[in-house]
Amino acid sequence: MDTSFSGVTLEGIGGRIRVDNQNGAIEVSLKAASPCRDILLKTSFSHISVRVPANAGYKVSAHTSFGHVSTELPITATGTMGGDSLNGTIGDGACALGLNNSNGNIEIGRAP
Repeated sequence: MDTSFSGVTLEGIGGRIRVDNQNGAIEVSLKAASPCRDILLKTSFSHISVRVPANAGYKVSAHTSFGHVSTELPITATGTMGGDSLNGTIGDGACALGLNNSNGNIEIGRAP
């Protein structure tokens, strides 16, 4: 999905998720019982919030230029870490979780 000036909210999607937004927030929430699926989210001037099952496996790559990355899930970090970037794995890392932002925060949370 591509958009330019609007927020995107997705819930309970059954397949791979890709959102490329330029000026709006992105909020994605999977169900707690969902299997992992690749999630690729990108925006420029707002926040990204993603909620994934705590028992699913993701290889996480999150980066923002002017904001912070936060998580409420345990992530085994790899490489260089800072407030504006996080690379690592949740569980077995079977699926991709790519989060890229230029001017906003990134939040990784537990699915309801």
